[in-house]
Amino acid sequence: METKVVKLNRRYKLYKEHGFTHAIRFGSWSTEAGRVEKFLRERYGGEYSWNQKPYMWRTHWGKSNGRYDARPYFIGVRDEEMIFMAQLAGVI
Repeated sequence: METKVVKLNRRYKLYKEHGFTHAIRFGSWSTEAGRVEKFLRERYGGEYSWNQKPYMWRTHWGKSNGRYDARPYFIGVRDEEMIFMAQLAGVI
């Protein structure tokens, strides 16, 4: 699985609909993605916390490139520093 940090722009749904600026892109869902989600949940609250507007982070399934390819899995964040903190913690 390849993991990349991407800067989002108007081509991404997380940017257009939710205003996220950066994301971690996984080739598909993996245990590494689960560890990142757990870190973000403990540090910044749940993905869909009712008392937290705007949301600090959110997950999204992307489109696959072909019929038999896996769908990429994105974890979008409001601030690039959140990804940096996860890297410092050794989660990514």
